Amino acid sequence: MTTDNLHRRAADLLDNKVDSHLHLNQLNERPVFVTQDSHCLWLIKIVPTDNSRYIFWEADLLKALAPTPVPVAKIEELNQDNNYAWLITQIPQGIPLSQHACSGARCNDLFQAAGKILGHLHGLELEPLVKADAHCSVWQRQSFDEIIANLYRQNLIDRYTLERWEKLAVQQYFDEDNSLCHADYSAANIYVDGGKIVAVIGFDWTAPGPRQIDLGCMDVTSKAWGQAKFLDSFYQGYEQVRPLPQFYHAQAEFYRFYYTCLSLAQRQFDPALGKRLDWYAKDMGFASIKK
Repeated sequence: MTTDNLHRRAADLLDNKVDSHLHLNQLNERPVFVTQDSHCLWLIKIVPTDNSRYIFWEADLLKALAPTPVPVAKIEELNQDNNYAWLITQIPQGIPLSQHACSGARCNDLFQAAGKILGHLHGLELEPLVKADAHCSVWQRQSFDEIIANLYRQNLIDRYTLERWEKLAVQQYFDEDNSLCHADYSAANIYVDGGKIVAVIGFDWTAPGPRQIDLGCMDVTSKAWGQAKFLDSFYQGYEQVRPLPQFYHAQAEFYRFYYTCLSLAQRQFDPALGKRLDWYAKDMGFASIKK
């Protein structure tokens, strides 16, 4: 199923809703098309019918999150036919926090609010938000071995590096109970307007998992995009809602390294992240390699 075909179908679905030009916001096996009218942004996620479970899972999650302190998109349409399944949502007019921060604006309060929202997300009870058969955990779904094997197949690491990383005792870094893990919690997925956060998007990979993945995601992407100066505010906001794991900051390099590997393995390639892969690996010093 080509992206062009999905684009044409997404445009058909929005007929009589908006006239604006659709653009592709996310390119992976679940592409997201974005457009807008004078009042809101429209997000159209469309997949072949054989992947419809992901669309319906995300819709169930958005419905469950709607009454919580986590601001999410409003569902406008959820449906499928013989070829496609689609989810159309809308959020208030706004721009990504990452874009707002690049404008030179003071964003400490917004990053602090983003930390609070993530703390609330991690504090939610997994049931009834997560059905037992909807997703397995982030950790189980794609083990570290699978992640680095994917990097090797993409020629992002060599055989020597693969064999060395296979010896990392990674499980020791994830020794707490799972939370509801967004799995792509960055400033690019947080929309702001009028000095406040209006929506968090990008729940494609949300599932039970270690919350360090979300913390590492915000840390890595903020640094890659030149927004590291806001991280203290982000962590302060988070800790106003939930205490950080005692060992998080002590092992922070591993979480940055892990998220970078995960992002690249999912083909969400950002050159700024690619450059950092070796830095994090080197900084880690492979202190946890099994003898």
